[in-house]
Amino acid sequence: MNTPDATPRNKTIRDGLRLSIGMFTVIEVQAPEQVDKTRAAIALLFAPFAFAFWALLVGLILQTGQGLGLDSLPLAAVGVTLLVLGNRAFHLDGLADTFDALAASFDPERSLEVARLGNIGPAGLVAVVLALLLQVTAGAALIAQQHGVWIFVALACLARGASVTGALRGVRAARPEGLGETFSQSIPRWAGLVSWFSMIGASGGLAFAAGLDPWAGIYTAIGAGMAVAWLVRHCIKRFGGIIGDALGASIEIAFTILLLGFAI
Repeated sequence: MNTPDATPRNKTIRDGLRLSIGMFTVIEVQAPEQVDKTRAAIALLFAPFAFAFWALLVGLILQTGQGLGLDSLPLAAVGVTLLVLGNRAFHLDGLADTFDALAASFDPERSLEVARLGNIGPAGLVAVVLALLLQVTAGAALIAQQHGVWIFVALACLARGASVTGALRGVRAARPEGLGETFSQSIPRWAGLVSWFSMIGASGGLAFAAGLDPWAGIYTAIGAGMAVAWLVRHCIKRFGGIIGDALGASIEIAFTILLLGFAI
């Protein structure tokens, strides 16, 4: 008996999952048949789970390194490098382009042109170097703690959820093309709230697992959310809306703050 074709709803979910894996990991998957706001929303909401397999591999590598007696600082450097490679440096590129655009000009059109060209400038370079330095140093302190390796990679997954902020309903795209337009206004506000409350709760649970005060994890996640919200608001003020690069920048900023909060 022939298997019936997938229903439209199943096709939508399947396309959203494919988009999420293709966007947030180096894992090669079949391209989605169609990309619309619903599929874009599924992709963003699924992002922490899409990255979980790669994060697990990174965790196993770091755990092996610990077993061989390697120090936490080189392990953190390896871990951050593998996490960056796990998304083709896509988010770091977004961080650089966003900060270059914000620093380029007060003219929205000029700033958007800088973001579109993607040539890294001084502001973008400083942002990337600072983010990597903070991630490695904070990651080293975290990896040295109880269950630190697994907390480290779990926070990397958790940070992917920060991308929903720039895609909330009411946050329009700065230009009528590109990833900003694809993902803008795709996330219902209630779904964004559920996503962030889940992240905050998960952060508290991870803090407890690490032997820390759960409230420290909760406050850290709230701080990450506030920083991402500020970035999105600043992009709206400067560009007239959100750009796709800012979604990647949100992830890197959230990951850095989460690591700092757990390391201190």
